[in-house]
Amino acid sequence: MKWLTGAVLALLLWAAGCSTVRGTRTVMQAQMEKARLAEVSGDLAGAAHGYAQVAEQHPGGELFPIAVRKAAILSAHPQNPARSDSAALYWFRVLAAQPIPGSEKELVHLQIAGLELSQALHEEILRQHEAGDSLTAVTRRLSLTVANQSRQLQELESEIRRVSEELRQLKEIDVRLSRRKR
Repeated sequence: MKWLTGAVLALLLWAAGCSTVRGTRTVMQAQMEKARLAEVSGDLAGAAHGYAQVAEQHPGGELFPIAVRKAAILSAHPQNPARSDSAALYWFRVLAAQPIPGSEKELVHLQIAGLELSQALHEEILRQHEAGDSLTAVTRRLSLTVANQSRQLQELESEIRRVSEELRQLKEIDVRLSRRKR
């Protein structure tokens, strides 16, 4: 009797496990189909997000490698308005860790290298932009300094002309006075 109860219990647990697997598989397939429909309709951002959700929620599932591949490709797609090289790089790295054929693995590694180079160039552009902004600020300050010094120089030249004219007048007065004394 105990073995019959144990067998029934084992059968019930096995059936429950199978229904959970089937339920999970059905949910995964439904999510994949939703992502596929988004991709077909041109909603690349929604499709990438959908495939990424499948991959995150069902790691190790039978559709995991496909979801990861699609998430990586669509995250890097140039027509995706929500394109994200960092998300694509993440998913390509996950894909590279999967058991995939050698030729595809080589393409994945090339894509990873390209995205890493793209990110490095983007960071360099940001650094150059910051350096340009810094140089622009320095140039503005120097321009203001030059303008102020130029104005001061004009004021000094005007003062020199005024003083020169006064000296010329004083010299004329001195010359007249010295002629009268003679």
